[in-house]
Amino acid sequence: MQSNDNIDIIKSEQQHQKDITKFHKGLASETENIELDDKVISKGVGRLFKDDKYGVYYSAVENNKPVGCVMNIHDYHHQLDKPTYWIQNVYVDPKARGKGVFKSLFDHTIQEAKKANANAVKLYVDKGNEQAKKV
Repeated sequence: MQSNDNIDIIKSEQQHQKDITKFHKGLASETENIELDDKVISKGVGRLFKDDKYGVYYSAVENNKPVGCVMNIHDYHHQLDKPTYWIQNVYVDPKARGKGVFKSLFDHTIQEAKKANANAVKLYVDKGNEQAKKV
């Protein structure tokens, strides 16, 4: 995988909703062979911008253009009194693959988890997503 120093990871904002909706549609199509409704996806994505208790989106940006995203959620591990971070809904635009975008998103999540003193970071992978299982 080629590294790319031109990739910035930023906390997604409302202005990224259209791109994240498009990424979710691509993710569902590629990994589960299903077509999702844009309005439903957009509404769900928008909910996270209104209330981050459901999760936080981060966008990978190259040359001021979003080229990927990740949704991070966390739950509380009561026995360790620490959060567990989950990496979900990762998508990289096909044109940006092989440039280190996933690695940048993953590394950012690890850093966020360390700041929060998380006990673990887990990657959610759909059982049919063979490509993601290789990661």
